[in-house]
Amino acid sequence: FRLLVDPNPPKPAPATDIGPSDVSRPMDPNYRNPYTEQWNGGYTWAITSNSAIEIEYVHVLGLHDAKSVVINPKDVNKGGARNTDAPLTAAGLPLLGQVRMQEPIGRNRYDGMNVSYRKRMTRHFAINTSYVLSRALGYNGASASFGNGPTDLNNIFAAHDLGPVPGVDEKHRWVVSGIVDLPWGIKFAPIMQWASARPYTSLEGQNDTFGFGGGQGSTHTIVLNSDPTNLLATKSYTAAQLRSCLAANTCQQVATGNLRGQTFYQLDARFSKQLKLGERMKLDMFFQAFDMTNRANFGSMFQTNIRSSIFAQPTGFVSTSGVVVPHAFAGEFGARFSF
Repeated sequence: FRLLVDPNPPKPAPATDIGPSDVSRPMDPNYRNPYTEQWNGGYTWAITSNSAIEIEYVHVLGLHDAKSVVINPKDVNKGGARNTDAPLTAAGLPLLGQVRMQEPIGRNRYDGMNVSYRKRMTRHFAINTSYVLSRALGYNGASASFGNGPTDLNNIFAAHDLGPVPGVDEKHRWVVSGIVDLPWGIKFAPIMQWASARPYTSLEGQNDTFGFGGGQGSTHTIVLNSDPTNLLATKSYTAAQLRSCLAANTCQQVATGNLRGQTFYQLDARFSKQLKLGERMKLDMFFQAFDMTNRANFGSMFQTNIRSSIFAQPTGFVSTSGVVVPHAFAGEFGARFSF
């Protein structure tokens, strides 16, 4: 075959059989598109002609999120056989590998209360401030996701899989911004953001704790019932020891979002001044500063594996979707001449 000279070789024929090492992904015959039920209500109170307070409540319930569920997991008590092995063997058919059924059975929920205060520019300053009290829940640390699998294929709606969504759930957020007219025609526009720590889930660090053969979500940290706050108690346990512990009901998986990362704080500001050069010419100068406190915001980017030497230590910086958060203090000058 000569590239760009000979015609492309024919594509190989698609497979017609599913082998024991293949993964099949059938769709649930009752599959349906996910959707959300939303409602909100609020009240605005005009304190004066230039200031107001707003209170709002928002509720969002997500239904029929797609989950990937292996319907024929391996059973370690049966030598690693799948529940499809015996009937297929009896029928003289080849064995199947993982069958990951795509099912519309997931749910997620968000509830938030927003309180804000606005004051228009009077007496040389304007201010906007808002406070949000919220909660975001999902199964196994995901909301509105596709293909998210449960941690226990024998209990796909286990209580430990329902919890705050890691990296997303923020109980508290406070934002203040404004504009202040300073002497000598300088305008000062700061914005401050503070938010409570986002959750993350500690993991046991075993690839297949239950011997399902794959396809399940990562196993959360398994803790002893006698010492549930000691996340490192089972760090050296083998998969067999962990299964025995769970079977004896002397240990349990921790819940999704059992740990919290770092509180978020950022202060940015802009200073500007306009110089008039005659009747028609103007020079606008500004200086912008980002992360003025030089704070490293890690958010929920922490090592989750309890078997790692850097467990619970930062692994990266927070970066909300669509927003680039500076990792350290940064500033810039600029000017615009108009005539």
